[in-house]
Amino acid sequence: MIVKSFTVLLLLVATIGCGSDERGGNGNESVDQKSTQEADSSNDDEKRGSGAKGGELSEEEVATLLKRNVGEFAGTVVIKGADGTMQGEFPMTDSVRWIEEGKSIEMRVDTKLPDGSYNLIFTKFYDRESKRFALTRRMASEPAPEIAKPGAYETYDRSSQTFHGSVDSQYMPPNQTYTWTMQFMGDDKIVYRAEMRQDNKVQETRVETFQRVKASQP
Repeated sequence: MIVKSFTVLLLLVATIGCGSDERGGNGNESVDQKSTQEADSSNDDEKRGSGAKGGELSEEEVATLLKRNVGEFAGTVVIKGADGTMQGEFPMTDSVRWIEEGKSIEMRVDTKLPDGSYNLIFTKFYDRESKRFALTRRMASEPAPEIAKPGAYETYDRSSQTFHGSVDSQYMPPNQTYTWTMQFMGDDKIVYRAEMRQDNKVQETRVETFQRVKASQP
């Protein structure tokens, strides 16, 4: 039952925010940032209140923030139920590379469960119109679609150096939300804290802690 509960949450994360920013399969994929408007057309109210605390991020800030993610990471994810009861703890790895240096990254996340590994590919880039980062995802076994359709977004708070993310409501069931924060602890440790709510009540939480094991390649 514990594994099943975690698998359900993992599959939820895998299926929300459909799309990918990759074109073709030659390893030199590019990002179609215009598709952010398509994915977010029904969510203009969120766009008006989004962005980095203190204003739009500069190109230099975006490049610096993304660069910190590039490299090889290993860690664990801890899942808890609505009452705080431990549902499971599993190892994870995160391999991050540039798609376009200074502008977009690809994150390959592998979670090892008793019933097998789950491999997801996320991408991330900064959308200047909405002043926030846009994310796409797909299963690693899925072919890369032609056009990006971001389904999740992150803002960055300069004062606390924290990313605040959420899945676009159009990809979630009615009255359900999935939100998270992400912080770097020093240069080599990353902590994600996420929660899924139904009718504003916490259903499950997850904490992912990663430690850098290999620096980015030049």
